[in-house]
Amino acid sequence: MKKRKEKIAEAIIESQKQKIVLMVQDCERHIELVKNTKEMDIQKQILQHYQKVLNTINDNPDSYGICVRCKGDIEVDRLEIMPTAVVCKKCS
Repeated sequence: MKKRKEKIAEAIIESQKQKIVLMVQDCERHIELVKNTKEMDIQKQILQHYQKVLNTINDNPDSYGICVRCKGDIEVDRLEIMPTAVVCKKCS
C-alpha cells in the first residue's frame, strides 16, 4: 500500500512540475514582449517565484506541498489550481 501511495505522490509531483515548467516558459516569453519597465519587474518577480518552487521540487520533493508558515499540508485542490502555492488556505 505504501509503495502505491509513494508512486501516486511521485506522479502528482511530476505533473505539477510539468505545469510549473510551462508557467516559467510562458512568463519568460511574456517578459520578452513587455515594453513597460514596471510590468517587466513584476514578471521577473513572478518568474523568480516559479523558479524557486521548481528548485524546491527538484532539490527536495518531499517539501513540495508543505505550507511555509504552519508547516502543514497545502490542500490538493489549492495546488491543482495554483501549483506554485507555498501557503495553505488557512495561512493565506
